[in-house]
Amino acid sequence: AFLQQVSLRTRIYSGAEGFVDELHRRWMARRKPADVIALGASPQRFLPPEREMPDSAVFISYAREDLPAVQKLKAGLDAAGIKTWFDVERLESGDDYDRKIQRNIARCSFFVPIVSATTQRRLEGYFRREWSYAIDRARNIADGALFILPVCIDDTNEGDAQVPEKFRAVHFTRLSGGEVSSAFVARMQDLLSARRA
Repeated sequence: AFLQQVSLRTRIYSGAEGFVDELHRRWMARRKPADVIALGASPQRFLPPEREMPDSAVFISYAREDLPAVQKLKAGLDAAGIKTWFDVERLESGDDYDRKIQRNIARCSFFVPIVSATTQRRLEGYFRREWSYAIDRARNIADGALFILPVCIDDTNEGDAQVPEKFRAVHFTRLSGGEVSSAFVARMQDLLSARRA
């Protein structure tokens, strides 16, 4: 009663369900349809990255705004048994962030930079430093050997992409919204198998 007298905009809910429904309604009203990733009939479970990068893992580099698509990409690769790593919630207090990222890029089997409208817009960002570290490592890799595998998660034009020249030398895989295709999974499994052989 006190809150309703103090503010005409204050609404009182008798249960958590009504409150959560109202929050969800407001959140949906503020989002553009493209910002909301609809879950299919059988949603894939997103597993947080391991604290330490596992052996033979694929390093995913992304702009923070693309996290929902990256989580979907990771879930699809996890489901296929492909180990991945990226930095969400895995860098903790006291971690030397930059050194850990460099070490993981130096250890990973493949580097997957996520290209999007966000990376087009952001001419500065830590993901660009990760891209630079990957290019430094690629200089030590034989010509023709694959290491950098760019993935575009929207309709960004490959020819106009704000990416390093080294990225342009290879074909971009298109995975709309981070939805993993069976062809991409098969290719990653083949590449990882060849690398272990």
